[in-house]
Amino acid sequence: MSKSKKGFSIFLSILYIVILLPGCGNIREVADLATQTGNEINAPEPKPENGQLVFRLADNWSEDYPPVLGDKEFARLVEERSGGKLKIIVYPDAVLGDEQSVIEQVQLGGIDFARVNSAPLVSVDSKLGVLCLPYLFRNSDHLWNVLLGPIGDELLESLKPGGISGLAYYDSGARSFYTKVPVNNISGLKDLRIRVQQSDPFSSFIKLLGATPVPLNFGDVYNSLQKDEIDGAENNWSSYYTTGHYRLARYYFLDEHTRNPEVLLASSKVIESLPEEYREIITSSARDSVEFQREAWKTNEKESEDMIRKSGAIITKISDSDKELIQKTIAPMYEKFDKEYKNLIERIKDTK
Repeated sequence: MSKSKKGFSIFLSILYIVILLPGCGNIREVADLATQTGNEINAPEPKPENGQLVFRLADNWSEDYPPVLGDKEFARLVEERSGGKLKIIVYPDAVLGDEQSVIEQVQLGGIDFARVNSAPLVSVDSKLGVLCLPYLFRNSDHLWNVLLGPIGDELLESLKPGGISGLAYYDSGARSFYTKVPVNNISGLKDLRIRVQQSDPFSSFIKLLGATPVPLNFGDVYNSLQKDEIDGAENNWSSYYTTGHYRLARYYFLDEHTRNPEVLLASSKVIESLPEEYREIITSSARDSVEFQREAWKTNEKESEDMIRKSGAIITKISDSDKELIQKTIAPMYEKFDKEYKNLIERIKDTK
C-alpha cells in the first residue's frame, strides 16, 4: 500500500471513530482521540526497499511478551518464505492503538495486521462471544482441540463480513480474579468493582456474581487500582505478573473461569489485494507460528507463577463446591447465548 493511500486510510480510521464515539465535542478531544487510537500521526511509516511490500502489525503487549513473540515469528516466516518480497514490521506496546481502535483500523485497511484478544472481536461478530463464556472449556487441551478443528476455522471465517481475515489463534492462558481485599470464595466478589474487557459477555458474567463490571482499556488498570477506582480485575498468571498488578492487588482467586484466546488478524482489504501466492504464504506462516507462540506462553506463564508465589501474594484455589455454585449462578448467561448459538455451544462441549 502506498504511503499516500495508507495516510488517507488512517485519516478515515480516525474520522470513523470520531463519528461513532460520543463525547468528542471539541478539537482538543478529537486530537486526544487520535493519540489514543494509536499515535498514528507519529507512528513511523514503513519504507519499502528493493521492491519489498512492507506491512504493519499492531500489538498492545510489550516486546518480549509471548503474543508479540508469536507476531515476530509470523513476520519472520513470511519474509523467509517470500524470499524477502514481503516484510511485516511488528509494533508492540499499543503504539498503533488499543485493541478496539486497532480492530476498527484493520477493518478499514489503515492497519494491515493485528494481534488482539478474542473478547473485543464481538464488535465484529457476536459469535466470538462464545469463546468468552465462563467454564465452557474443561482445560487447555479441550480449548485447543476446538480452536485447531472445524469450529475454530468457522469462527475465524465469521470475521470476513466485517472486513477482517482471521489467520490463527494464540494462547492466552486461563483467567482468574485478583483483588485488593481477601477473596476466599466466590461470594467474596459481591459488591466489588471488577475491571472487565470491553465485551458484553464479561460484563454479564461479573453482574451475575454480584460484582460491578468496570470496562477499561487494559493499559488503564494499574492506575485505576492505584487510585482505588476499582477493587480488582481478572487475568492470567503472565498478565498479572508482567503488569505489576500483583503488587497492588495481592489476592489471586484461582478459578480459571475463561480461556478466551488471542487472534491474529489481517485486513481483508490488504489480503485481497495480494496475489494468491502471497496470500498462501501469509496464511501458512500464521498457522505455523502457533506452536512457537504456545511454547513461549507456557514458559512465560510458569516463570510468572513462580515469581508471584515468591512475592508473597495470597493464592486461593476455587473449591469444587464453589465451582458448582458458579455454574448454577451463570446459567442465565448460557441461556442467553443458547438462543442464538445453542448448536455451537453443544458442539464445543462435545469436542473431546
